[in-house]
Amino acid sequence: MRQRTIVCPLIQHEGHYLLCKMADDRGVFPGQWALSGGGVEPGERIEEALRREIREELGEKLQADPDYAVDL
Repeated sequence: MRQRTIVCPLIQHEGHYLLCKMADDRGVFPGQWALSGGGVEPGERIEEALRREIREELGEKLQADPDYAVDL
């Protein structure tokens, strides 16, 4: 079985969280709301993958705190 590491940025602003609506005609959860994200490319660091996915999925470059991992 193929294993793949994925990243899903949890973006919060003033108590609101950003979700993306999945396509109605594809994927595991068609038409559902979910976190954006995708796979980590070979040789890519987690932080690089998060920034790339945000740019690809949302068309944005976000300024992030260097301490991107936090306890929830």
